[in-house]
Amino acid sequence: MSMPEGWEWLEEMPDEWHPPEELRGPSNAAAINLAIQILSCDVVGLEIQALAGRFIIEQSQFTSWFLREVKGAGRDLREVALISHSSLKQTRLVFEAWKALQESLSAKGRDEDLFPVIAAKKDALAGALTDAADALAEAQRL
Repeated sequence: MSMPEGWEWLEEMPDEWHPPEELRGPSNAAAINLAIQILSCDVVGLEIQALAGRFIIEQSQFTSWFLREVKGAGRDLREVALISHSSLKQTRLVFEAWKALQESLSAKGRDEDLFPVIAAKKDALAGALTDAADALAEAQRL
């Protein structure tokens, strides 16, 4: 498909991720719905709960900054599109780590075999939440 002149950059944009149905409620923000799911899980522990809170804070601050400083601020459309994509990308990465933890929690097997797997998935979720919050904070400094 040919692009109108000057719009070729659209072909270079990263693939767009569409949040799955399970992240479409109760709020209209996939990141908030994801955090609600994480916070509702009894086995995640206090560290992950705190990281989920930080993730939501950084998502909210990013959105506020984006609406105030980026959208309609005279930046070129390519830059605006790339910046707006970063928020959804971080939500996707956290969601993938969350789904991996959920799968490990529903796995069948001996406890001594499952506990290390679950612990590793919890660590991965904690890392994904930390990385996402850091990336969202860093994006606002650009």
